[in-house]
Amino acid sequence: MRTPSVPPCSAVRARTVIPLAGELPARGMEALTRPLARIDDGIVLFRDGAILAVEPYTTYTRRPDALPRAGIRDLGDVILVPGLVNCHTHLEISHMAGRTVRGKGFADWVASLVALDAKAPDTAESDLRRAVESLAQSGTAAAGDISSRMPRSVLTAARDHAVDARIFCEIIGHAATAFDDAATVAGTDPAFTLAGHAFYTTPGETVAKARKWCAERGRPFSLHLAEHEDEVQCLRDGSGKLFDLLRERVVPASWRPPGMSPVQYAASLGVLAAGTLAVHCVRCDAHDIATLASGDAAVCLCPRSNLYINVGAAPAKTFAEKGILLCLGTDSLASNTDLDVWNEAEFFLEKNILPAKALLRMATVNGAAVLGLGGRLGRLEKGMRFCYKTFPDAMNALFR
Repeated sequence: MRTPSVPPCSAVRARTVIPLAGELPARGMEALTRPLARIDDGIVLFRDGAILAVEPYTTYTRRPDALPRAGIRDLGDVILVPGLVNCHTHLEISHMAGRTVRGKGFADWVASLVALDAKAPDTAESDLRRAVESLAQSGTAAAGDISSRMPRSVLTAARDHAVDARIFCEIIGHAATAFDDAATVAGTDPAFTLAGHAFYTTPGETVAKARKWCAERGRPFSLHLAEHEDEVQCLRDGSGKLFDLLRERVVPASWRPPGMSPVQYAASLGVLAAGTLAVHCVRCDAHDIATLASGDAAVCLCPRSNLYINVGAAPAKTFAEKGILLCLGTDSLASNTDLDVWNEAEFFLEKNILPAKALLRMATVNGAAVLGLGGRLGRLEKGMRFCYKTFPDAMNALFR
């Protein structure tokens, strides 16, 4: 009987490999900034996209027969890390890149978004695919995408470009069928899950119902939370420029504000539990921060999007110090210049808000765990999917 042949393995070599092997999601500044284990002159062996070994190259100089027959791709003087995880995108509006109002606040930005949405071009599908391609080219292993209209297109494009996708089917609006419509789509593929848009566009009881649906299936749930002052005003007393805009087309006359901050309202509904990804969290006072820290939800930071729209800056360093599980996202090309999640990290680095070691963990191990992909991505170790990002060797000191 003939023994089936084993497909040949492949390998890459780099001056430094930071595998993050064995690491768990990091909470708190001490865990985020502890020294990173590294392999100098490292090699990663893989077959069919799965990692076989991550070791020093010298291991194979003593066992040349163990080297892959196809040879080794030498990446040179670079730092090799696990592929990055972008936890918050809106790929279906990629056709709006560079066309929205910038720097004038959320209400003006969303008004420009609505105007553009009314005349979506025929290129929306191809623009979406180009956006996914840019994700892959930037070293993104996985993305958490918010979609209300094109979830299947997003998933197909992501799979075509080898980007693991967690598609959050977004519930937006007060229609009686909104939850069932989203849940029907989300039930067709385990890559799908649910998201509420925000408390000013999605009823609180619907948000809680969606979060429960996700928890019962072991899938993450996402919600835009405390992103801007207009949101705070809406929930506090039903006032403000954004609320005036929403009353025209989204919020029914019967809607009443809960009379509390977005974070406190989420807590009152039991939404801030493990498995929830709260996105932005810009407008948080000390009470809100304490509530987030005690509730076990993760927070996704999108600083460049916040700057683009001009809604303020999240208290990222305080979040880290309080032990909140943090990850990174770019938001959309309608509110950002690109989808490279490391550029969000660079934003924090340049402003000396968070160090590189913390940001690397947020963009890999933490992000993968938040999206429910921690058993597949976020680390370079045997059995994991091999996807990687490289940095210039000149950045080595930042990761020490």
